[in-house]
Amino acid sequence: MQRILTTLVVMLAVCTTAVANVIQQQERTLEAFNSIASYGSFQITITFGNEHSVSLSGKPEDLADVETVVKNNTLAIRFKNITKKGGHGKVAVQLSMATLKNVALYGSGYIKAGAVSSSKELNIGIYGSGLVQLDNLAVNEVNVSIAGSGDASLQGAAEELNVQISGSGKLDAKLLASSEVNIAMNGSGNATVQANKELNASING
Repeated sequence: MQRILTTLVVMLAVCTTAVANVIQQQERTLEAFNSIASYGSFQITITFGNEHSVSLSGKPEDLADVETVVKNNTLAIRFKNITKKGGHGKVAVQLSMATLKNVALYGSGYIKAGAVSSSKELNIGIYGSGLVQLDNLAVNEVNVSIAGSGDASLQGAAEELNVQISGSGKLDAKLLASSEVNIAMNGSGNATVQANKELNASING
C-alpha cells in the first residue's frame, strides 16, 4: 500500500510539473497601431500586412500578467507586476501591422522584423540592453537613439541616417545603404555604417 501511494505521489508531481510548463497561445483584439513600445524582456517579431493582430505565447500565469494597450497609435507591451516573485518566463509576441513609424525598447528583450514597411521617417529608441533588428528597410530618414548597452542591426536603404549613442551601445548598419549619415557618440559604444555621399561624426569617449 505504501509503495502504491508513493507511486501516485510521484505521478501527481510529474503531472503538476507538466501542467506548469504548458505553453499557451493567446490572441488579443486591439485597435490599429503604427508604433511599438516594449517594456521588459519580450521577444517580439513583426510581420507586415493589411491586418493588425497581436498574438502572445508563454506560460498562462505570465500571459495573465501581460498588459497590451494602444494609445496614440502606439502599442505598449508591459508586465503589470514588474516585481513578481521569481520573475517572469519567456513571452513571445507576434505582431502584424501595416506600417512602422516608431520603435521604443526598454529592457532586455528584442524586436525583430523583415521586409519593414515604413513611413517616410522611422524612429528607433533602445534604452537598456535590448536588441532591435530590422531588415529590408526602405525609408527616407532613420533616427536611432541608444542609451545603455543595447544593440541595433539595420539593413536596407535610407536617404538619411541619424545616430545618437550614449554608453556602450552598438549599431550595425553597414548593410543599410545611406546617402547621408550623422553620428553623435558619447561613451564606449560603436557604430558601423555605410555612407555613400556624406558622413558627419562627433565622438566623445
